[in-house]
Amino acid sequence: MKRVESFRKQFRWALLAGDLILVPLMYYLSYWLRSKTSFLLFDDVIPPDRYFWISHFLWFLVAAHIIFVYFHGLYDRLITYTTNQIIFRSIRAVTLELLVFVAFYFFRLDVAFPRSIIILLWFFIVGSTAIWRVFLVRLYQGRVPQRNLLIVGTTSAAETLLKEIERLPSYRLKVIGILTQTNDTLKTDKFCGYPVLGNRNDILQIVEQYNIHEV
Repeated sequence: MKRVESFRKQFRWALLAGDLILVPLMYYLSYWLRSKTSFLLFDDVIPPDRYFWISHFLWFLVAAHIIFVYFHGLYDRLITYTTNQIIFRSIRAVTLELLVFVAFYFFRLDVAFPRSIIILLWFFIVGSTAIWRVFLVRLYQGRVPQRNLLIVGTTSAAETLLKEIERLPSYRLKVIGILTQTNDTLKTDKFCGYPVLGNRNDILQIVEQYNIHEV
């Protein structure tokens, strides 16, 4: 159990460290790029000293990024997502965080912030957020500790859960067995191919005996 928790903690810290570095980097990169080239409907480059005319609230952008990314499951549940899910959730999280960021400037009546920077920020932060997570998932995929799982119940919900676990081996969950509810009258020692180890009254004994990580 300690090994599993240690891995999760390391994985979350790696994600957070990447966000704390990449978001400010993308912010400065957006300004640098706009000072060098025109962009879409914006014909002129931004004068290099324009950066110093604007009030910068980078701390707010970083905080908003972490909050929206967290609530989109891109810290704790990331390891269970496909690449497409990571990209989609990154797009949604970054879109919301930048809307909040723009609203923050609007309510401060600070209209000097370049609109083209927001567009560049969207592309850069979406890209860096998704790429960083896909990279870490692939890097850590083979290092995810296997977790012993105990399923309680023999209902259709339990059957659906077992199918989901079998469909996504990236979960690295090993189903050790099944516990029935106390009032179940299961007439076999198997459920969906997994051994029935007892009923829920035996849960403490089974957890200790089989080194169960999750129930």
